[in-house]
Amino acid sequence: MNCSRNRKLIIIFSKLAQCTHGTDCVADQQTQTMESKQLSELFKTAAMKTEQKRIQLFVLILGIGLLFSALNLGLNRKDVVGAFQSAESYYFIMGGIFIYLSYWVLLYFTTKRMHKKGKTMSTVAKIVQVTVEVSFPTIVIGVLSYVEATPVFIDSPVFLFYFILIALSALHLNLYMCIYTSLVAAIQYSVIVYTVFEAFPAEASEMLFFPRSIYFGRGFIFIGTGLAAGFITIEINNYIREVSRQLKEKQKVVTLFGQQVSREVVDELIAEESGNAVKMRDASILFLDIRNFTTYVESKEPVEIIQFQNNIFSPLMEIIEEHGGIINQVLGDGFMASFGVPVSKPAHCRDAFLAGKAIIVRLNELAEKGIIPPTRVGIGLHCGEVITGNIGNAIRKQYSIAGTTVILAARLEQLNKAYNSQFLLSKAAHDRLEGLQSEMDSIGKVPLKGFEEPVEVFQVKV
Repeated sequence: MNCSRNRKLIIIFSKLAQCTHGTDCVADQQTQTMESKQLSELFKTAAMKTEQKRIQLFVLILGIGLLFSALNLGLNRKDVVGAFQSAESYYFIMGGIFIYLSYWVLLYFTTKRMHKKGKTMSTVAKIVQVTVEVSFPTIVIGVLSYVEATPVFIDSPVFLFYFILIALSALHLNLYMCIYTSLVAAIQYSVIVYTVFEAFPAEASEMLFFPRSIYFGRGFIFIGTGLAAGFITIEINNYIREVSRQLKEKQKVVTLFGQQVSREVVDELIAEESGNAVKMRDASILFLDIRNFTTYVESKEPVEIIQFQNNIFSPLMEIIEEHGGIINQVLGDGFMASFGVPVSKPAHCRDAFLAGKAIIVRLNELAEKGIIPPTRVGIGLHCGEVITGNIGNAIRKQYSIAGTTVILAARLEQLNKAYNSQFLLSKAAHDRLEGLQSEMDSIGKVPLKGFEEPVEVFQVKV
């Protein structure tokens, strides 16, 4: 970049800094608010899915339990029923499982309908839900103990259902629901233990293996299990946050990088697993410079500069994209565009030439409509081999297009000043434009800085 162009950029950025500084805080606040809402929606969606999984697991467990109970009754009816003092006790267990299963099936369809509408249960509803769920094993143990007049049911497999409820409470993705589930289980089981030991003291000392304090201790084990489930919940939530952050960062990089160089370049970089691939490509390079831009910005306010740039660059970039090109660099008062890289296109030279002509036509139209003041540009076009690849280190890389083709295109753009022209191209580009060569005239061979041999240059009729 020469001193003149550096001076232009300094003027531009110093002007624009005045305009953008005041909006940074507002933009940051808006971004944070938006990210907070997105994260909230992500947690809401995750909670919906895990709640459905939790309910499905309970339906599966209870369904298997009911099937096993029915098969056991059918195959060993006498022994199964005879194991209880009251013949109705086993039927009570099966009936209880069926009612509990029906509750979970109803809950499944209710939550599914709510999730389709994007709704979730309120905190109060969840508290009621957990209380009802934990109460099932409590009711079964209490009723069987009373009907059978024995304390053994506090040691039966039914009490293990508390652990299942507490463990799966982690799928609420809510630490407080895990703790609440374990507390309700601990309190209800402790009440049952106290009641049974008070109602059947003699039987308890004969039939139970452990003293009362051991059974009360199970309540603390329930609470410990709830804390463990809560820890799992915290880890799941942290994982969701981290995944969300990584996805946002990746999307920001793709979006911001795409705004700088185009989506094609982003895709090319992502496709390069090594990140350091260097390729030789046949391409066309077009440089554009807005004439007298420095003089214009020196007398304008920052808002006017931004408006002028938007009014010019927006339609010009659209033209480049319409003709299959990409913007590699925006230089403040111009840009560099490439055709044929990173996506190969056989007619890239023709596309670049037509884009250059369309740019000049569009600028004239904008000036006639009063959108921009009368504006002249300098365009340089050259075709040939370029070197493409990533330049930089592990911290920062830049997709680069280099080679004599790029340098020559830049020299042609600068040469427009000497000939008071707007569009110059090389003989290499001229020779590829069959059927369009009548739209340009040769100005002869011209010595260019950095090249030993003079280069034949053609001026496009505009």
